[in-house]
Amino acid sequence: PPRGGGGGPPPAGCATDVIDASLEVHVLLKGLIDLSREVARLQKEAAAVEGRLAKLQAKMAMPEYATKCKPQQQQEDAAKAQGCEGELAAIGRAIAQFEAAA
Repeated sequence: PPRGGGGGPPPAGCATDVIDASLEVHVLLKGLIDLSREVARLQKEAAAVEGRLAKLQAKMAMPEYATKCKPQQQQEDAAKAQGCEGELAAIGRAIAQFEAAA
């Protein structure tokens, strides 16, 4: 049965799909999937998010960024960077759960 808003850790053996920094979907897959393959999938997802974050950080670190970029865009970029950091944290937790369940 679905449960929502629990806020606690998912049961061991759950697959985690990170939708964004504030939303994760957990599906109990223990015994149904290869946990090492799921870890590899999450690591690939983390690498993609790290790439997006690195691009944002490089853009924001440019000397002319603060003077040439509109304040609204600066706020949007900061929010995107924060979202990427949240996604990476959630992916890291999911990887740790699978490694512990393996």
